[in-house]
Amino acid sequence: MREPTIEQASTSRRIYPIGVVVLHYRNIPDTKECLESLHVTDPRPQRIIVVDNHSDAGSHRQPNEIPASDLNISVIHPGCNLGYAGGMNLGIKTLLTDSRLQVIVLLNNDTVVEPDFLRPLFSTLRNGSNYHLSTPMILLDRSDRIWSAGERVWYPFLWAKSSAANAGRGGGGKIMPINSVTGCAMAVRREVFERIGLFDEQYFAYVEDVDFCMRAHSAGFRFTCCPASIVYHKVSSSLGDFSPAKVYLNVRNKAYFIRKNIPPIWWPLSWPWYFLTVLSWAIRAIVKGRLDVVRSILLAGRDAIRGRMGPPPRWV
Repeated sequence: MREPTIEQASTSRRIYPIGVVVLHYRNIPDTKECLESLHVTDPRPQRIIVVDNHSDAGSHRQPNEIPASDLNISVIHPGCNLGYAGGMNLGIKTLLTDSRLQVIVLLNNDTVVEPDFLRPLFSTLRNGSNYHLSTPMILLDRSDRIWSAGERVWYPFLWAKSSAANAGRGGGGKIMPINSVTGCAMAVRREVFERIGLFDEQYFAYVEDVDFCMRAHSAGFRFTCCPASIVYHKVSSSLGDFSPAKVYLNVRNKAYFIRKNIPPIWWPLSWPWYFLTVLSWAIRAIVKGRLDVVRSILLAGRDAIRGRMGPPPRWV
């Protein structure tokens, strides 16, 4: 099969065989800022898909207001909130129909990219390279503080050691080997999706990126951080840092992850660690007087036992 080529845009910016999915959820200003940063990238992506994940009334018109005369942006309106997993899958499936694309980049709408962030990502992941999944250097919004440079996850415990402590912005530090990247900003070669499939939509949101990375790692795909590629992240801008919905989804989804992925031989270690983690969240909620979070933990435990997946209950 002929390898897709890097095209030259009429604006003199090069077009790389990269597709980008931006998942839009409620926050119109965040999505517009993300798309505006993508609009000035050099090189620029071949295609951009915005998935409008059941937004505020009228907001389906807003992403199209981004000046995009020379940028191929398509907006998909599924008509309901598909969660992170379902929304990203919809965008990924659309991009995979374009045989020109070698790499797919996934971005939360609360991210902002630097103009040259695609060049090092593509150099790292293009056909013939040794890597298949990569994370940019993800910095906390409007700062030089590193939020993520990839992680080394011990999957039986869902315990992660971040490489951020040793990483330097722009590649000035040592980055340890990683086997997981965060879903807020990740780049994936198309062959990974073609071989292992997409995100598990049972999760709805949270932990689905860990599940995907574990499957990719088990299939022999290699991960790396690309410190020359800079993305800024407004952490937890959608659900908040310790909201009932976020805690509910994490408690329920971690239990689902263990049942689905961890061999029973590891369960004598996996489940005690899980319960200690949940207990620590419950204690934190009690100390903070967050009875709504305590209630969400109890509901999540109930639904984990019942096997209820999908979106959180409306009252969480």
